[in-house]
Amino acid sequence: MTATLFLLFPALLVLGVPYAFSLGIASFLLALLGPYSASLIVHRVVIGVDNFLLVAIPMFILAGNVMERGGISGRLIDLARAILCRLRGGLPNSLVLAEMFFSGISGSTVADISAMSSMVVPSMERAGYRRAYALAIVSAASAFGILIPPCILMVVTAALLNSSVIAVFAASALPTAVFAVLTMGLVYWQAARAPAGVAEGPPLGRAAREAAWALGLPVIIVVGIVTGIATATEIAVAAVLYAFAVTLFVYRTLRWRDIPELLLEAASSTGALCLTFGFATILTYVLAREQVPQMISEWCLAAFHSPVPLMLLFSLAFLVLGAILEGLPAALILVPVLWPAAESLGITSLHFQIVIIAAIGIGLFLPPFGLGLIIAAQVGQEPVERITRDFMPFLAVLLVGQAIVAAFPIISNLVPRWLGMQT
Repeated sequence: MTATLFLLFPALLVLGVPYAFSLGIASFLLALLGPYSASLIVHRVVIGVDNFLLVAIPMFILAGNVMERGGISGRLIDLARAILCRLRGGLPNSLVLAEMFFSGISGSTVADISAMSSMVVPSMERAGYRRAYALAIVSAASAFGILIPPCILMVVTAALLNSSVIAVFAASALPTAVFAVLTMGLVYWQAARAPAGVAEGPPLGRAAREAAWALGLPVIIVVGIVTGIATATEIAVAAVLYAFAVTLFVYRTLRWRDIPELLLEAASSTGALCLTFGFATILTYVLAREQVPQMISEWCLAAFHSPVPLMLLFSLAFLVLGAILEGLPAALILVPVLWPAAESLGITSLHFQIVIIAAIGIGLFLPPFGLGLIIAAQVGQEPVERITRDFMPFLAVLLVGQAIVAAFPIISNLVPRWLGMQT
């Protein structure tokens, strides 16, 4: 019966059906072919979206939209340029740093790649860098930027596994550092071999003053994580209020008449996510009743005697599925199914979540199907093939980083343990 899902779902995607409805149709058919009533199906959908953790999603989406519409991203980019651009490889590395700033606001990899491609690539071209190379750096930085809170996928996986969103946010700190060091190290090495022109950046003092209020939002998130004084939902609400206050009254770049449109955009994005989440609940319920997670767990216990090979296998699976299915449906389908196998080998839920989220982020840029790479090509008006050639060295270091994070669970677990959080 489960073969219905794995045949019908991709077939609907190929036909151009949106993935929420593709997942819904396949899940409904899977349930109706079994001994399940229509009322039970509706009940599972309602249960799927009746989760307090999911309230954080529209709040983070709204905060990101407000800060982006209010011109905050431009100030953060100027700050990153002022910090690094005068060093060797400084301008491309300032792009990586700017993406890390911006990821802490947008919470969306697609938003990151769109904004950074349009705002930063022209300045790199003026400094003598090729457009394809600039877009490759944007893609690499956005790939691991998914690990920087707030990340919608972190909220979703935490809801699926009934774990703490704040703990997942904390667990992402060191893995992000691993990816950032590897990526920026590659840029530095490339700059030494083929130096480009020196780029002028804004004065550091002025850039810091103009970006001070913009940096307040990441500070709110970090302080909330470290101190534990607020839940993820409360942090999200505080982020929205702060974003409105800064853009309306400090920078005055947002108008009151813009607010209804921002609310509508956040509601539309949230509705699509919740619809997908509800449909996925049908699937996970049916698969659980059919004991699919138990069968996978038994197979993994028989095939693997160490968690490291298993996490490397999961990384490979989510890399491929992240490119084909996108991140959310891949997580909704496989996280509840694969988690029992990981748990049986002593893998913590935080390590499991960080590894699969990082793999999904890289998978979004996996040539030739990765959605992120396609978006970078469209926004940057450059053929995917040219970007791919420049992106391959970055993909190599990202895969090395993925292997390191997957093989050493202490990287994911250290910060939450230090903060006294349950791993």
